[in-house]
Amino acid sequence: MGFTVSCKTIVRAKPVLLVLAAFLSATASAQTLLVTPSSLSFSAEAISLPPPPQTVTVINTGTTKIFAGTLGGPKFAGIAKFLGYIEPGASVEMQVFVFSTGFPPGAYDDVVTIGDAILPVHLAVRESAVKLSISPQALSFRALANGVRPSPQELTVVNTGTIDAFIVTGSDKSATIELANRTIAPGESLRIPVRVETFGLAPGSYSYAVKISGIAIPVQLTLDPPGNVAVSASTTSLSFTGVAFGGRQGQIATLRNSGTQNAVYLSMRADRPWLTFSHVIVLAESTADAGIYIDSATLGPGVHTGTVTITGVDGGTGAIAIAVQVILTQSPPGKPVFGAVLNAASHQAQLGVQNELISIVGAGLGPDIGVAAPFDGDISHLPTMLAETSVLVAGVPASLLYIQEGRITAIAPSCPTTLCLLDRFKCKWCTGVPPLTPSPGAMIPVVRPASLLWTTPAPAKAESSIKTAH
Repeated sequence: MGFTVSCKTIVRAKPVLLVLAAFLSATASAQTLLVTPSSLSFSAEAISLPPPPQTVTVINTGTTKIFAGTLGGPKFAGIAKFLGYIEPGASVEMQVFVFSTGFPPGAYDDVVTIGDAILPVHLAVRESAVKLSISPQALSFRALANGVRPSPQELTVVNTGTIDAFIVTGSDKSATIELANRTIAPGESLRIPVRVETFGLAPGSYSYAVKISGIAIPVQLTLDPPGNVAVSASTTSLSFTGVAFGGRQGQIATLRNSGTQNAVYLSMRADRPWLTFSHVIVLAESTADAGIYIDSATLGPGVHTGTVTITGVDGGTGAIAIAVQVILTQSPPGKPVFGAVLNAASHQAQLGVQNELISIVGAGLGPDIGVAAPFDGDISHLPTMLAETSVLVAGVPASLLYIQEGRITAIAPSCPTTLCLLDRFKCKWCTGVPPLTPSPGAMIPVVRPASLLWTTPAPAKAESSIKTAH
C-alpha cells in the first residue's frame, strides 16, 4: 500500500515540475542585460603588481530601462562601482580588475555581478622572476598579561631577484605589520616592524601570521600570568613655605614601580581642601611624577599640615602616605592682603552670581575686633561702609555684613573679577580675584625636592598683586 501512495504522489507532482521548469525558462529568456565579453581571463606574476584592468560592455537588449548595480567577487575580482538605470538599447562600459598580489602560482576563478548578469573571471598566476628573502622566518613575543606591551620586532625583506618587487603587507588580529605597499628594486632591502597587542588577552599562547606579498610569517605570542605591582615614592614628606594668604605652589613626588605589572589602579586622596594632586599611571619597571599642590589663599600665618595617601601601590591594600607641611609667615604690615573670595555658605570658590554672599579672606582687611552691620532681612538696607572701610567689587560698592582683620562678609553686586578696599585712611588697595582652583592649563610653580638629583631651580616668590593709591 505504501508503494501505491508513493506512485500517486509522483504522478501528481509532474504538472508542478513542468510549471516550475517553464517559469525558470521564461525567467532566463527575460534576462535583457548582455555582457561582452562573456568572461575574462587575467594573467599575473606572483609577488608583482596586479595586471591592468579589462573593460566589459553591458548592453540593455530589452524594451524597458533596467536598474543595475555591480558587485565584486568574494575572492580576488573587483569591478568599478555602478548603481543606476540602463536605458533600452543603451550600453555602459565598466572596468574589471583583480587583486593578484600575494597569490602563489596557480589557477583561480571568481565572478563579478552586474545586475542579474554573472561574469566569470579567471586568474592565472605564474612563477615570477621576483625573489624575496625574509628574515627571520618567524617571530616570537613574550609578555605578562595586562603588563607592558612587548617591544616591536622587525622583518627584513630583500629583493634577491632581477626585477622590481611590489611589497604589500597584511596583519592578523592582534599581530599588526606596518603597511608597506611599495616597490623595491633588485638588491634593495626593506625593514618592516611587527607589533602585537596584548591588552585584554588572558594568559596563554596565541598564534598569528602576518603576510608580506603573500608569504606568511608565523607570529607566536606567549602571555604569562600577571606579575606584581610594587610602587614606592621618592619622598614621604614635603614642606612648603610662603606668606599667609598667598598663591599656589607645587612639588613633585616621583613614583617608581619596580614590579612587572602596570600600576593602573592607583588611588590618591588628600585630607585637606587646600591640598590637591595629579593622578598618574606607573608602568612596570618605570617611574612617573605625581604633582602635589597647595593653595595657601585661605591659609593664615602658622603651620598647616595635611596628608596625601596613595593606595593600591602593591596591587592590593598597601598604601603610601606623603605628609605635607605648610609654613606661612605673617604678611608685611601696613597694607592689606587679599587671599581668596569664597562663597560664605560653602567656603568653596565663589560662583560669580549677582547678590552672592561672599567671604573675602586675608590679612589686614579691617579692625582687630570684628564689626557686624545691623541686618533686618533686607539687603538694600545694608551699609556700603563698615568700620570706616568699604569694598568695591568690580568697581561697584558692596553691601557689608561683617568686617574684621582677617575676613569681610559682603553681598557681591556682580561677579568679583576685581576687588578694591578703601580703608579708614582713604587709601585704596586693589587686586584681581584669582579662582580658588586652577583652571585647565593654569601654570602652577612646581618644585622638585632637593634630595633628588634634579637641577630645576625653585621658582622665585611671587610678589603681591596689591597696588596702593592715595
